[in-house]
Amino acid sequence: VRAEEDEEDFQSCCEDDEVWKDNEEVAKEEEKKELDEFSVKMFFKGISLAETGDSSSGFSGIGVVMERSANSPVIQVQKKLDFYVEESVADYLALMDGLTEAMQNKIRRVYAFTDSALLHDQLAQVAIGVVSSPAKGDKSLQYCSICFEDKPSLMMITMKCSHRFCSHCMRTHVDGKLQSSKVPIS
Repeated sequence: VRAEEDEEDFQSCCEDDEVWKDNEEVAKEEEKKELDEFSVKMFFKGISLAETGDSSSGFSGIGVVMERSANSPVIQVQKKLDFYVEESVADYLALMDGLTEAMQNKIRRVYAFTDSALLHDQLAQVAIGVVSSPAKGDKSLQYCSICFEDKPSLMMITMKCSHRFCSHCMRTHVDGKLQSSKVPIS
C-alpha cells in the first residue's frame, strides 16, 4: 500500500494523470508486441542537477533499462558522469550508451522510450525527413559555430547558455568524445 502511495505522490508532482494514463496505455499496447531474442524495449533518461547559483557546474548521470523477451534478463546501465552537462545532452548520452549496450548484446531492434520532448521531437523530425529536407519556401537559416555553415533552423539545438549548434555537429562531437573516452564533454 505504501509503495502505491509513493508512486501516486511521485506521479502527481511530476506530471498530470492524463499523461501517465496515456503512457500506461502505450506500454500496454507495447506489451502485446512479442519481443524476440534480438529485440528490446529501451527506457532511457539523463539527469542533471546544477549547483545552486552556478548553472555551469553540478552533477549529471544517465540511466538505461532494456527489457527483453520473458526468458532473458533485463539489461541496465547506470552511470554518474564525471562531468556536468545540460539535461538535454545527458538524454542524448543515455540514448547513445543504451544503443552501444544494445549493439554489444547483438540486439537488432530497439523500441526506445524517453520522456524528453526535445529529444523525441528531434528524432521524430529526422525519422520523417523533416530535418534533412526543410519545407519548400522555408529558407530560415542559422549559423553553426562548429562547422561554420548556415543550416536550416530545424537542425539547430540551442543550449541554455544560448550557444547554438546544428544537430549533426552536436551528435558528431559527443559521439567522438564518447568513442575516445574523453571527459568532460564540453
